[in-house]
Amino acid sequence: MGFDRQRIVRLACEMLADPSVAREVHSPTGDDPFASGAHAASFASPTPEASLVPAPRVLMLVGDFAEDYEVMVPYQALGMLSVDVDVVCPCKACGDTIKTAVHDFLGDQTYAEAPGHRFALTASFAEAVAQPSRYDGLYLAGGRAPEYLRLNKDVLALVRAAFALGLPVAAICHGIQVLTAADVVRGRKLTCYAAVAPEVRAAGGTYVKVAPTETVRDGMLVTSPAWPGHQTLLAEFANLLGVRVTREAPARAAGMPVGTLAIRTTP
Repeated sequence: MGFDRQRIVRLACEMLADPSVAREVHSPTGDDPFASGAHAASFASPTPEASLVPAPRVLMLVGDFAEDYEVMVPYQALGMLSVDVDVVCPCKACGDTIKTAVHDFLGDQTYAEAPGHRFALTASFAEAVAQPSRYDGLYLAGGRAPEYLRLNKDVLALVRAAFALGLPVAAICHGIQVLTAADVVRGRKLTCYAAVAPEVRAAGGTYVKVAPTETVRDGMLVTSPAWPGHQTLLAEFANLLGVRVTREAPARAAGMPVGTLAIRTTP
C-alpha cells in the first residue's frame, strides 16, 4: 500500500504548526482504491522555517471487558484530532488484544453485558510505567476492567504520577474506580456511574450527579457518568491537551478544497 507512517506524522505536524493554510486531501485515482498514494494527504507549508508542533501523547488504560464504546470511541476520536494514543493493559504487550464488552439496559435492575470487539493494544504497559512523564494526558476507560485494574500497584502508580505531573486526566463511568483506589479524588468534585458514587464519597471526593451526557471538570480532571457523555468529555479533555478545533465555512461554500482541516495543538 506504500504507507509511510513517518512521512504522514511529519506532514501532520507541519499542518498543526499552521492550520490556516488550505490542504487538499487527494481522492484515489485509478481502479485500485488502495493503490499507492490513495488517501494520501498533500500539505502546503507556508514557509520552510515552519516549526513542528509535536502531537500530544495520551496514555489510555484498559483491560479485558472494558466497555466497548469507552475504548473505541475515545481512541478513534482522539486520533482524528491528531492525538497519539498509547493503549495499554497490565500483563499484555503491544499487539496483544483485549476483549471488550457492551453494557446496556434491557429491562433488568442493572445493565446486561454482551461481547464486544477485540481491541489490539498499541503500546507496552511496562514502558508506560517506566516513563510516565512522556505523556501529556491520561484516559481511563470504564466497563468491568477497572474493578481488577485497580488492584495492580503499577496502575495506581501511573495514576498518581499523572496527578503529580499535573497532566489532564479523563475518566468515565467505572473508570473512576481506579481513581478512588489511587486516592487521588480527595477534595475533588467529580461524577461517575451512579453505582460508583459511594466509592467516590468514601475516598474523600464530592460526587456530582449530572445527566449521562454531561461532564464535570475540576482543574485538570474531567469525568462523565457513561458513554453518552463522550462529546462533552472528549471536548473538555482535548481542550486541556491544547487541541483547538476551529469552525470555518463549509469547504464548497468557501471555495476551499474538500478535506481542509483546521486543528491546532498549542504547546
